[in-house]
Amino acid sequence: MKKMIVVFAIVLVLTFAISMAVSAKKPEKLSGFFYFVPPYGENDYCVSTGEGYESDGFLYGCVNQPEKPGIGQHGTIDLTMQGVGSGTCSLNLRAYDIDGIARFVMNRCTGDLVGLHFKGIGWAINGLWEGTYHFDP
Repeated sequence: MKKMIVVFAIVLVLTFAISMAVSAKKPEKLSGFFYFVPPYGENDYCVSTGEGYESDGFLYGCVNQPEKPGIGQHGTIDLTMQGVGSGTCSLNLRAYDIDGIARFVMNRCTGDLVGLHFKGIGWAINGLWEGTYHFDP
């Protein structure tokens, strides 16, 4: 009897895990640019997918990145996605110090962006970035 309950529990857990994986959407691609805007600090900047500054495109946000030595940076981004909403997300950044390329992840969001996972790469030489995003099912 106990063995049958354990087998049933395992089957039930696997069924939920598979159904969640199947219901996840394929990540969407995005690209844009970043720029520094006063009065932000040396390590604070904004990102956008629009043609111009501020909220011209699908995605717009400004990063608050505390100044600290090293290439692993952690901060927050106040982010707005048109048609989705806005919130504050955690930002983890591997900075430009080594090769001029930044790799970043935005997740652990609040507000309308709960469940957002964003992964991207940016280039210091031209101020451009590209990445993918999806929301947890």
